[in-house]
Amino acid sequence: MSKSLALFLLIGLLSLSPVNANRKTMASDRSLTFGGAFESPVAARQGGRSGAQKYSGLWVGTFSGEKGPGGDISYTLSRDSKGQWRGALDFKYRNQPEKYKADLQSIQITGEKMKANIIEMPGIKGGSREARVEGQFQGERLEGSLTISPKGSTDITNTWTWKTTKSATAKPGQ
Repeated sequence: MSKSLALFLLIGLLSLSPVNANRKTMASDRSLTFGGAFESPVAARQGGRSGAQKYSGLWVGTFSGEKGPGGDISYTLSRDSKGQWRGALDFKYRNQPEKYKADLQSIQITGEKMKANIIEMPGIKGGSREARVEGQFQGERLEGSLTISPKGSTDITNTWTWKTTKSATAKPGQ
């Protein structure tokens, strides 16, 4: 066996060792070994950031309602240690002092789309309400709609459209 082939096989075996099992280490080893740039396909698909980093954080903006006033809105998204998404919605109607908060349930983020439910929609008069949230990530923007229904009904009583941008500052207490 030639010396260059033996060296090539040795380098290949070393890259498979437990010390080099970290993907970032392996990627940097490959770029140094073969003299070319290498980027993880996962990082490339997600713009160089993991899904948790890309979508986690505070998203701040405004909403407008079909029936009634609009106001300020924010979403806080994070992933727990088990990889499950957690989140909250905060909003305030224009010209009203009260602020409202609701927990997001059953959050799904697939591709660039987000879906979630609100089991108990606060700030609504006239009985218990629930809501369905749907959004689309577009870089540093998250835009979508929120449909409000009487609890246990498919009748939609109001629809909000909202636009937010990712905040550079963390929310106090987060």
